[in-house]
Amino acid sequence: MPDKKHENNQDKISKKPKLNFIWVIYMCAVALLGFLIFSLLPKNFKIENFFSNTQKTDTQSANQQITQQSNTIIPAIKPEPSKSDLKSKQYFSGKIDNQNVSMVLNIADSAVTGFYSYDHFNVSINLKGTIEKTQETSSVIKLDELIDGQKNASLELNLERQDPTSSDVSLIGKWVKINPEKTLDVLLYTSFVENSYLSNATPNDIKISPKTNNENQKLYTIVYTYPEISGLKDVKIQNTINKSLAQFSNTAKTKTDFEDSLKGDTRNIEGPNFTGYSDEIDYHINYNQNSLLSVEFSGYNYSG
Repeated sequence: MPDKKHENNQDKISKKPKLNFIWVIYMCAVALLGFLIFSLLPKNFKIENFFSNTQKTDTQSANQQITQQSNTIIPAIKPEPSKSDLKSKQYFSGKIDNQNVSMVLNIADSAVTGFYSYDHFNVSINLKGTIEKTQETSSVIKLDELIDGQKNASLELNLERQDPTSSDVSLIGKWVKINPEKTLDVLLYTSFVENSYLSNATPNDIKISPKTNNENQKLYTIVYTYPEISGLKDVKIQNTINKSLAQFSNTAKTKTDFEDSLKGDTRNIEGPNFTGYSDEIDYHINYNQNSLLSVEFSGYNYSG
């Protein structure tokens, strides 16, 4: 009989090479898979970067959660805009006493700087002061008028805004001269930039002086005020302009018309109730920069 023990040993010996061969194939497959994965990674990749990035991501997530919780518990508080303050630059026009003026104010927080000019002249007067909010729609502006760096007068103006949502405001107050002491009323309103020559352009190097032609008679009054320019490089053009302005403001024709009308007036022109005829013309400098001069004339006429 064959020896069974001997056959079993032969089977075990024959199976060992097969198992070893399968194990070698398995290891080669794992090695090949590892090589493929490694070849797909960045060249500067290190295993410690993986753990470091993982920790950073966890930290960022934790910080984001804390930030979200903080924002939920304590929301950001934004201050409400002040409705009574002007924008950074504002233009005004109006009167100081009976003289037409234009003014520019620059406002930064509570500080105010700027300048103004009488419309009959071409000289800017510097201003410096403060603004203080008093109510929702009003503030007080206190300004020093500076001439050659020295205080010449002071202005205290109440800024009033009829509509809190509107940019149109009025400035009402007093102009007070220091020496000799003198007080004048001030009334200014928001003005459009294009109606004022006080802007950022280059002023003309000329001087503007007011001239007046008038006829004061018992039954009529004529007052024509007009500008005369000087300092223009071309004297011939300067003389032509001044001649044209003077002719426009000549009172001779109006005087003749008034006297002719009075002859046919059926009212008691010698009586106490007769107020008399009147004709007035004044001017305003709209623009005086970049070699351009714009003069606006306005007038009033009454003849019964």
